[in-house]
Amino acid sequence: MRYIAGLLFMLAMVQLAGCGGSKAISRKTLVPGEREFRSNCGSCHSLPSPSELTDSAWVPVVKQHAGMLDLEQEKEQLIIQFLQQHNRDNP
Repeated sequence: MRYIAGLLFMLAMVQLAGCGGSKAISRKTLVPGEREFRSNCGSCHSLPSPSELTDSAWVPVVKQHAGMLDLEQEKEQLIIQFLQQHNRDNP
């Protein structure tokens, strides 16, 4: 009986986790820069909001982190473009 109750509890937790505040986004609906931002930046830490920094401030931040990930320059540029299109300079 305890096994079934535990199993039901775990199933409920998994279902509730899927209903959290963050929106489930299909990878197909993401633009390339956002896809790279989420997969590369989100692999190490929670994602910052693009609106946290300005166009010029995002460049050194992305370059520094891209260097730690040995990220291809093309992907780095896609991330910078995405962040600059969605930051505080471009509400």
